[in-house]
Amino acid sequence: SVSVSVCSMSGVCLSLVSPSSLDSVHNRSYWYDVVVGLPTFIFVVFLAVRAPSAIRKLVASQSQIMATYYTFLWLVCALNVMRCILQVILVETGKPNAHDDHGDDSKGNDDPGTPHDIIASSNTAAHDTLLNVLWLFARFGLTFLEASVVIFLGHGYLSSGRDALVRTLQCSTAVAGIDLVVKAVLIF
Repeated sequence: SVSVSVCSMSGVCLSLVSPSSLDSVHNRSYWYDVVVGLPTFIFVVFLAVRAPSAIRKLVASQSQIMATYYTFLWLVCALNVMRCILQVILVETGKPNAHDDHGDDSKGNDDPGTPHDIIASSNTAAHDTLLNVLWLFARFGLTFLEASVVIFLGHGYLSSGRDALVRTLQCSTAVAGIDLVVKAVLIF
């Protein structure tokens, strides 16, 4: 169950809860995951259509910085696509069957459930951990790219070559690493 509360300075709070954690209807959770992943797939299709032209331009410019950014962009997109696909697959296969009572509604609170329920709940915990780790790495990649662009543009296009690339990547890794650690502490 993923629940996040956001409060403004005026004291107004908004509680954001993942539909899959509240939803007992199987299809609504599936469609939520599809709609959330759709922009990623559309962007990958856009990149794929533009790839031949972009690669020609990158080869002609011989810019190490832009080639590195383009490569990282593809890696982050691939990671996001993998996360979206696994989100749909793991949520679909990892849901415990809550409506499998066999007519017995009088279970005691100390009954752990059937072996199927125990396995499903442990799989759900493993799935949640895997999805959180994938989400963290995808966010690390996006933050890394954003920080790299800002740092590079901060130099005013004056820096070029291997040294500028290494400095930019080091600073971006530090910024994205700090962001990753903070988010990991909040999630786990």
